Amino acid sequence: MLGHPRRAAGWLRVGSSATRALRLTREVVAASAAAPLKSFTHLMPTFVITRLTSSARWRRLLIAVVTAGATGIATAFVRPLATGPIHYESVFSTLVVLPLLCLLLTLSLRRVAWRAALGWLILELTAVCAAFIIGVWLGPGRMHHDLPEVMAVFWLVAVPVCAGLLVGYQWFRPLPTGPYCRDCGYCLIGTPSDCCPECGRPFDPQKLGVTREELRPQGLAARR
Repeated sequence: MLGHPRRAAGWLRVGSSATRALRLTREVVAASAAAPLKSFTHLMPTFVITRLTSSARWRRLLIAVVTAGATGIATAFVRPLATGPIHYESVFSTLVVLPLLCLLLTLSLRRVAWRAALGWLILELTAVCAAFIIGVWLGPGRMHHDLPEVMAVFWLVAVPVCAGLLVGYQWFRPLPTGPYCRDCGYCLIGTPSDCCPECGRPFDPQKLGVTREELRPQGLAARR
């Protein structure tokens, strides 16, 4: 097979090219593994990177959307494997996973004054419902036509329930008396830096009428 000189030379060139391609692939993989975040952030706009790294609310929204979308995709994958009139995978997703996700989102806003947190909470719950529908649509099989109606009912139930939980939580466990972020309403007591951890907005303690020492819980307690 390789007896002909031209054929042998051709196979040698193919082997040499394959070796170079394999070496280049290994170098690219090694570089990506050494700095995965740097390689990934080069594909993202600067303002998106700033938002995701400077504020907890955008990171929380991203995690919620990814979780809800992954739940929808998993539901679509499991659905063909389930038999019977009851789709237990959908029941588990809409009655266990998504409510638990909504509960975690609500509790994550417990340090934000509820008047300022309700708008962002509604946005997060809307994103969760939309991401779940998109995840089911992206999964294998055909999406049932009644899924948007089901998620609309879920949203209509989740919004008042989560809002009531947030208001009730802060009613029984009031936020400490002290300065709040002027952008998102986050309670700044105990904040380690001059930057709101919820929305990323910098603040000046003097403009808030307190000092850095007084932002510490013991400092405000001594002041009172």
